[in-house]
This record gives sequence, C-alpha cells and structure tokens, in this order.
Amino acid sequence: MNEVVQSVGGLFSSGEFPTTSEPDNAPQRYGKPAPDFVLCRDETGKATAVYGSALWDFNPYRLSAKKLTKINFDSVFDDNEAEQKELIEEVKYLLYCLIYFAGDGRVGKLSVATLIQYWWVLRITMRFCLEQKRKPLVGTLSLQEVFTIPVYLAAFIRGTTFSHKVLSGILQGLIRVGEERLGYPVVDSKKFDLKKSLSSNQYPVIPTRIYLNIINLTGDLLDNICESVGCIEDFIACFADENYGVAHKYQKARGIAGKESFRPDIVQAIKSHGLTSIFSGEFACSQKRKLQRALLKMQYVAKTVIHLYTGMRDQEVMRMPYNCLSNQIVRQSVVDDQGVERDMPLTVNVLSTTTKFSGYKKEGAWFAPGEVVKAVEVAQAICRGLAKLYQVNRPGFSRHLASSLRNAFQTLPVIADC
Repeated sequence: MNEVVQSVGGLFSSGEFPTTSEPDNAPQRYGKPAPDFVLCRDETGKATAVYGSALWDFNPYRLSAKKLTKINFDSVFDDNEAEQKELIEEVKYLLYCLIYFAGDGRVGKLSVATLIQYWWVLRITMRFCLEQKRKPLVGTLSLQEVFTIPVYLAAFIRGTTFSHKVLSGILQGLIRVGEERLGYPVVDSKKFDLKKSLSSNQYPVIPTRIYLNIINLTGDLLDNICESVGCIEDFIACFADENYGVAHKYQKARGIAGKESFRPDIVQAIKSHGLTSIFSGEFACSQKRKLQRALLKMQYVAKTVIHLYTGMRDQEVMRMPYNCLSNQIVRQSVVDDQGVERDMPLTVNVLSTTTKFSGYKKEGAWFAPGEVVKAVEVAQAICRGLAKLYQVNRPGFSRHLASSLRNAFQTLPVIADC
C-alpha cells in the first residue's frame, strides 16, 4: 500500500485516521496560506509541517518502514539574505500547490515519496537560480523565470544533474494547478523536449534582461568614446612615425640620441591628443603594443551598437560602405494657401548597404537612431585615421583599406611591437 497525500482538503481523509492527525483544510482561494497553516500532524495531533516553519516532516504519513527525508529549507543556502528568502518562499508555495491542487496520481493523490523527490529537484533549481547572480547579464533568477522561459529551463537542464522524469512531473503538476492560481503559465514538458533541451538549429529568443544589460553597457562605452572622437583620426595618423608612442628606453636603443629627439611615449601621446578619458577602463592602453587591441574593442562596440538598434546581420554590417548614412524625408513640409510653411519636413537618418548577389546589386536600408549614428561616426573616424596612416587617398575609397566599415572592423595591421 503506497503512502499518499490527498490533493485537496488535507493529507488524508477523515475516515482513515483520528481527527487529531488531520492537517488543516486548504481553502479554495488563491494566494499563500497563513504561516500557521498545518500541512501534516502526527498521531497525537502535533503539527510536524507548518507552512511558515523551516522544517517540514511528512514522516507521520508514510506507510513504509523506511523514514523519509525531511524538507529543510534552511539547508539550501549558507546565507539568509533577501534573495534566498524569496526563493524559499516561492518553493514553499509551489509545494503547497502541488500537495493540494495538482491532483496527481491514479486516484488524484500525491505520494509522500514523490513529494520528497519533487523537493530535491526544486532544491537544485533554487541553487541554479542563485548561481546566475555571478553572471552580470543575467542576475538571480526566480523559479517562475526558469519554469516559464524555455531558454532558462534548457540552461538549467544542461547545467545540472537530476531526474528529468521528476522535473516533468513537477511541470505537469503545476500545469494542473493552473495559471490562474500560480500567476504564470508553465512550460509544457510534453511539448518541450527535456532530453534535447533546445538543441535544434533554431536560435532561442534572447531574454529582455540580457538585451537591456547589453544596450546599457555598450551605450556607456560608446558615449565614452564619443567624448573625443574627433581627435582619434589625427592620433592614429601620428603612428606613421614608427617611433611614435614607443617607450623612451626602446627609442634610445634604436639610436635616437638626446631627449629633445624623443617622440612621445604612448601615455604622453594619448594625453597630448586629449584622449585620456577614452583610453581608460575597457580601452586602457599603457603600451603601444596594446593600442591595436584597444582600437579593435572600440570598433567592436560600434559594431555591436549597430546590431542592437537595427537588427542587421553580421555580414550586412561588415559590408556597409563608408558613406552609409543618409537623410531621408519621411514627411514633406506642410505649406498653406499663402505659401507659408507651417510644418517643417521630417527627416530621419537611414543606414544603407549595397551587396552583390548573382551579378546584380541588392540594396537594404535600416532606420538609424542617434546611437547608431554615433557608432558609425566612431567607425568612420578610425577609418580616416587608418587612411592617413597608410597614405590612402580618400577619393579612392572604393577598394582601399579604409574604404569601408568592413575594413575598419577587420583586424588591424600591427602598428608596432613596443
């Protein structure tokens, strides 16, 4: 005979045990029960599992000789901070719903042994949620996010070891509990392949939180570059002199005599061009050999911003011509009967690219908000600097190194090794 937990109205029907052993009846209303709500009592009527307590013991309702593990919420985390408490409260409510409203089993009852198995998987889920805190672009997750967003559920399945059958039981049980009671729709394990865990060729949808973090991060970096973007062109061009930016001791070793003949080292060069604020943090450059990497990072930031705000694909961005920005009139000016212009024409910046396929040209255009315009201006400034450095005439941009943003985003030739 299997131990069972009645899904609605308590853990056992009143006809099986004395009244003192019955738990509290779950009212058919939505929301959490009171902290003193009793989930389980022993034969003397003493409560062994109270909703608000940290320890739930369902052993009084087991029918086997072997004791079952107690549900100890305090054993999940080492700390007792707000994030941990929220996860524990969330799991308590999920277990409560599974006990009273899931209607599991052949006769609508959930065995205590199965409930403990559910607890172990939910315990692993809580730890997974907190571990995401170490990832700045994700942060601490809730169980709601794991059970409703397929991307997070797939990451949980791939990153941990547990019984997929038990997880499937939890998801199906929560579906039976219902969206109205839970407050959110749970991923259907019958439609979600727990074994493959989204291993198809289709890219999963990127969660909004990650998008917002990337937008904020790249936006701050781009604003930092734009502060003195006009000086980058002349700065890069100065490296046509192979000794420019090299440490003085290396210049001396190269035969340059006298301090008056020394070229500025990289720190002095950056300061003299007013670029100290730019070449800091992510773009810090203490040696000339690090300049190439710093410029590549700036170009990557510009490229990422264009992707974020336009939705362009990688090759579409790489094929952008140097003069890719243009103004397009989307609304003509409004002129009255007397010839007076009442409303100015509305123009927007448009990002365009031309590609060649099968012998004909195909043009594409994207709306370019302010952030994209700034990103293009940064990339163009670096292009102009490279054009001067390698003595490429601007009128001949069509096939030269600095002729397009494609070349600007590719790996730069080594400027120097000192």
